[in-house]
Amino acid sequence: MPLTEKATSDAYVIYRREFSSDSVSNIFKKALLRHYYPKPGRGVRIGASVMMWKKVWEKLGVKATVWTSFFSGEPRWVIAFRLPKGWIDLEQPTGKAMAVTYDEMYGSGAYARYLDDLGQNVSRIDEEMIELLPDVSSK
Repeated sequence: MPLTEKATSDAYVIYRREFSSDSVSNIFKKALLRHYYPKPGRGVRIGASVMMWKKVWEKLGVKATVWTSFFSGEPRWVIAFRLPKGWIDLEQPTGKAMAVTYDEMYGSGAYARYLDDLGQNVSRIDEEMIELLPDVSSK
């Protein structure tokens, strides 16, 4: 507990295969989680954006699984980005490549429009880094 920054509420989430570029059955050791909390009535707009991102992830080989809350806690979309090489993957910035690929696929300025849309549809974004520790896992 000395390394715990904060506690979060419990939520039941379901895997959304149609939005994911990776299978839930693939084993991972480390991942980044990004929690998107939609503004009221805006979850469908987030889904449309995530569907577009899926094509970008597939083109770039990014392994992402998408989850949505299911009648528990505050509505949210959770995207888990798997880090195949572990934390060393974070040393290779991918933001620019993703923005360029997004514009290539959806037209000039598409990434800027996505950012504007995100600001209109999301109340906040939380991020976490997680690691599977087999020695302390129940599985």
